[in-house]
Amino acid sequence: MADDDDKDMITPGVEAIDKLVAAVGPLHEIDSEALREAEFMQAQMILDTMVGQTIQHAEIEDTRIVVTLSDGNTYFFYGFMGGERRQ
Repeated sequence: MADDDDKDMITPGVEAIDKLVAAVGPLHEIDSEALREAEFMQAQMILDTMVGQTIQHAEIEDTRIVVTLSDGNTYFFYGFMGGERRQ
């Protein structure tokens, strides 16, 4: 009986992954350049809204850059931008 319960718990996750793959295709077919370009455009739009603002705090983390403005808004910028991290 426990095996049936385990199977029921696993099946919805598998079905969800199958639906995701059907919707977006296999992950190896995702165009990394398109992701990079989309991320760049989104970052540029956010930066454009920051013109005239004062940066209160900025931090470079392993996977993102965190910028907090003096008005209290915090913005997160993630990968796909390329480049190398300075040591």
